Amino acid sequence: MLSTDRLKELACAAIDEKASEIIDVAKDILAHPEPGYSETRTAQVVAKKFTDLGI
Repeated sequence: MLSTDRLKELACAAIDEKASEIIDVAKDILAHPEPGYSETRTAQVVAKKFTDLGI
């Protein structure tokens, strides 16, 4: 079983590897604000990105 520190290292490495894609999604979400509890477009954007990343 992996230690907590090792899991953190792996998570940080994965985030660093995909940083530009993550930032692009964040910028897209910020460019298209939606009312709280009605984030249908945001949910679609995030779901597609997760699918593209194999998550």
